[in-house]
Amino acid sequence: MALETFLTALYVIVDDLYQSHIQPQMPVSGGPPAQMSESEVLCLGLAAQWRSGVPWKSERGMLRYVRNHLRYLFPTVLSQSALPTPAPPVGILTHSQSMDPESAHFADQSVLYSNKQWVDLPFCTEDIRAAAIGEPRVVQE
Repeated sequence: MALETFLTALYVIVDDLYQSHIQPQMPVSGGPPAQMSESEVLCLGLAAQWRSGVPWKSERGMLRYVRNHLRYLFPTVLSQSALPTPAPPVGILTHSQSMDPESAHFADQSVLYSNKQWVDLPFCTEDIRAAAIGEPRVVQE
């Protein structure tokens, strides 16, 4: 599939979902009109996550590529500093991290879940290594 076709299809899907599920819940905001639509920002944010088979290796590289080669698809591409900062990944393991009742991690996530709290999730390799508790263990059935 050509990159232009992929980005067009991605935009249509994002825009349909945004208009049907997200936009109705958004508060009306004042101020000047946005230079890019929310759907354009979301589409480019998703596209920037691809690293295989695309001519960019980073979000900044993707924005540069779109600005230089795909202006006809996204006529108003903002600089990376003008785009909203993505929220950090958060989540929870409802079943906790340990099956050992003596472990401090036996019910820690379950308690957070009960209290409707979230934890920051490590997202990149460095974060995952820094947040590791002990050695990884592969469990097979």
